[in-house]
Amino acid sequence: MSQLTALDTGFSQRPDEPTCTTGHLEAPEAAHAARILAGLFGSTEPLEEEEAREVVEVLSGIPGGSDFFSADAEGFRRAWNDKRHLYCNSQESLSLEESVYKSWTTDKSHPLAGKKGFSWGEPAVHMAEALSGFGMAFDPETMTSPDHLSVLLEFLAFLIENRPRKEIAAFCADHLDWLADLKREARLNDLGTAFVETLETAERLITMVTSQ
Repeated sequence: MSQLTALDTGFSQRPDEPTCTTGHLEAPEAAHAARILAGLFGSTEPLEEEEAREVVEVLSGIPGGSDFFSADAEGFRRAWNDKRHLYCNSQESLSLEESVYKSWTTDKSHPLAGKKGFSWGEPAVHMAEALSGFGMAFDPETMTSPDHLSVLLEFLAFLIENRPRKEIAAFCADHLDWLADLKREARLNDLGTAFVETLETAERLITMVTSQ
């Protein structure tokens, strides 16, 4: 399910330079992988058999990874569903929102300056503005904020398909530079191998689409 809604369906800008990626993945394949990852991190429903087969097929094609996604799809599905309650149950789960892992604001006069662990900080505000600039918005019925990892990955897919590499790299540097912190928290909270391997696959994809 898409986490973005179109506010202006007339958007049709194309990149000023090729967005093809390195590592044997072309732009369409890289964008599809980003959307698969967005769906995984954004869904609150158990992963179904057909979905698991597509996930394993697509993510195993991202170069440089472990053999984790070469295993059977059913094994991945069970492993993913076994831990999904640890990140998709709101207050009682691990947050997947960028703001939580960064300083809430850079305004030194604000009481929350330099503080972490809070939603809807400057990263969320900036992300909402970025989406609006392209005629889009996050879906509040499925997402809690515009800087949720699922929204960020879906927007990355959009950029891969439509914008030059320098813009993709700038976006990743601004909004997808916190995944190491999330991975550390995932391990501390015992989210399991499936979650961590999927997160590391997202990191590899990001590195690939931003490499010159």
